[in-house]
Amino acid sequence: MKRSALVILLSAMAAGCGADTSISGEEIRESIRVGEDAAEVTPPHGFALYPDATVLSSMLGGMMMTVETTATERDLAEFYTGELKRLGWSRVSSQRGTKGSLMVEGRSPDRPDEFLVVTIGAGKREGVALVGFVKGSSKD
Repeated sequence: MKRSALVILLSAMAAGCGADTSISGEEIRESIRVGEDAAEVTPPHGFALYPDATVLSSMLGGMMMTVETTATERDLAEFYTGELKRLGWSRVSSQRGTKGSLMVEGRSPDRPDEFLVVTIGAGKREGVALVGFVKGSSKD
């Protein structure tokens, strides 16, 4: 039940962000990695994993990750703000999302219609965070 709700959530996120929505529910389910299978997964789009983070689970090749870390959500947002800038997304902004999550968005002057968003939320227990990476275009 929880897995199918996550599939619906990811599909809605992809549709709302102008991202490629050709990913099927089956492909999403098959992409889920947990425990040792997730440990070597890295974030997509050239992002580094937060230095002390351990990946507990991931979906879609790291597009959605659950990580264990001593960092706060604010620490993670600051780190990924730096990562966006390192990757050339110079117009970076952040905002508080739903249910206390933090969203960091990068836009490039060279590609004004493209965006890259990192969403950071608290996990179900202390020391666990949910991190999502979505790249899209406002043209779609």
